[in-house]
Amino acid sequence: MFSIDSLLLSKLGPFPDMAHSMYETKRNIWSCHFRSEYPSQRLTENSSQISQKTPKLPKSQKHEKVEPKSVSGLSLDRIPPNSRFFIIKSFTEKDVASSVEHGVWTSTDLGNKRLDKAYKTTSEDGGKVYLFFSVNGSGRFCGIAEMTAAVNFKSKLNIWNETSRWSGVFPITWVSTDSLPNRHFVQLRNPLNENKPITYSRDTQEVPFNIAFKFIAIYAKCDIYKRK
Repeated sequence: MFSIDSLLLSKLGPFPDMAHSMYETKRNIWSCHFRSEYPSQRLTENSSQISQKTPKLPKSQKHEKVEPKSVSGLSLDRIPPNSRFFIIKSFTEKDVASSVEHGVWTSTDLGNKRLDKAYKTTSEDGGKVYLFFSVNGSGRFCGIAEMTAAVNFKSKLNIWNETSRWSGVFPITWVSTDSLPNRHFVQLRNPLNENKPITYSRDTQEVPFNIAFKFIAIYAKCDIYKRK
């Protein structure tokens, strides 16, 4: 009986030694021993050894990012999930100053109806209504306030710059009266207003919760710097 190897070698002609050498080389190309000598495998093995020797920092040494948690009296983690948020555009700084002094605000007839409806439906669900104030043409936001009751459409106060223009009033609590330039907020876009930056808003324009939360977080960050 002939083995397959000897049979092949017998047919390789008059140079059996050379043929045998070529045969062995060809066979060894696919041997496990030859593949283990490939540089790519050695690199992989060395890499695994290096990675095992690389020291890892203990958790105590890892950098932890500290995020602002509150702005003045408003804690971010205590904002009810059903809360709603609106941009307030005032015609004059005097009206904002009167609002801070007396703790009230008013809007146009349409604006008052919108805010009144929002307050009633939101308070029933356990939420709150927050207002982001800005004076037209000022290029900045001038504070945050919480609406604390529904609109009294029969009331009229003589504290506004144009008294005859405004009717109806509702109480608010000012959370912050800090003034921040629009450049802090231009990256916040409002999907409820054609995805425009919230700096381009009309009076009583609503802002979704996630964008409003970022807005308040920016105020909180500036509030921390102010207190340092």
